Amino acid sequence: MGTTTIRAYHVEDWNNAGLKSICELADDFEFRNQQYEYGSLSGEWFVGDEESLTIYWGTFGNDHCVGYTGSTFATIYETRAEYDDDLRCWEEQEEFLEEEYDHDGTDSFVDGDYEFDLDEY
Repeated sequence: MGTTTIRAYHVEDWNNAGLKSICELADDFEFRNQQYEYGSLSGEWFVGDEESLTIYWGTFGNDHCVGYTGSTFATIYETRAEYDDDLRCWEEQEEFLEEEYDHDGTDSFVDGDYEFDLDEY
């Protein structure tokens, strides 16, 4: 069979593979490659499921949220070695991408009347 990736948008395939719902995964999300773009946080997320050798992953941004079926995937691995290698790649990604958030050289982001100090997150 080999490694298989299924998009959550394909509900029948997702359910037939016995994959978990986003609600079941929500407490375990790990976020990577996050950045503020146009006043909105975007990035990637993943959850490793060691029991089933599956990595759930996707993207989020100003036009879609975490768990949106069009940008949520599950990769099912045939071997522990493949699973471990890919999980390690996810874990090694940066939590936040380095950039200037308000273009004045500070590490803060201004959204309307609220100012966020990114060092707090």
